[in-house]
Amino acid sequence: MYYGKHKKDGSWGFFLDTKYCTDFVEITNAEHTRLISEQEKGKQIIRGDDGYPAAVAPESLLTEEEKKERAAESIRNKRNTLLAETDKFMLTDMYENLTPREQKELKDYRQYLRDIPQTSDFPDVEVMSLADYKRL
Repeated sequence: MYYGKHKKDGSWGFFLDTKYCTDFVEITNAEHTRLISEQEKGKQIIRGDDGYPAAVAPESLLTEEEKKERAAESIRNKRNTLLAETDKFMLTDMYENLTPREQKELKDYRQYLRDIPQTSDFPDVEVMSLADYKRL
């Protein structure tokens, strides 16, 4: 079994013989099986610095900027979910049944959620639930 670059399209992969690949290294069938198993678990197979294939977590291939953007997207999604969960309280018939204190807490909490992306340490922030926010 070989790992190398396909002669026609330049993609890296596994080959049974060397007539279709260049820059190849020989690997054992056991190593091939292990790599495929890791790929099935979500890892990505790349060519290592030594030329041999390695299974790595896809996140390890991201730039710092890409990692930061993924974290920001995750925080925004959590924030949007929490905003949606409190939307029902803003309906007139529900809002009017809240005490003035509860109305203020709800408005302040929703503003806190909206302001999260503008905080100086975004996206490295913890997003509080309404219950946690009320405990402050």
